[in-house]
Amino acid sequence: MKTAADFEIGQGLRPSARQFVASDGMLSAMRLKYLGPLAAFVLPTLVIGYGVVIPNSPIAGVNSLTIGFGTTVLGACLTYFAGIRMVITSPPGT
Repeated sequence: MKTAADFEIGQGLRPSARQFVASDGMLSAMRLKYLGPLAAFVLPTLVIGYGVVIPNSPIAGVNSLTIGFGTTVLGACLTYFAGIRMVITSPPGT
């Protein structure tokens, strides 16, 4: 049985589709698809963190701890975008 690691990006596609997968326009064409997992992480994290946990804790208010929480989520977003960009510019197996 083959796993996802056994396939290359674009394998089994028509030549025109394979060319599109490797093109620079891939990021703009699939941007919403890439943002789904990020939104599924960021939105609940911010709602639970700033809406439930922090207001009911001793660190409530704007201080270094709440700003640090926000910058941690921002750092996760930047890391996610860096990973997506790396995969687009040099897909696995190339």
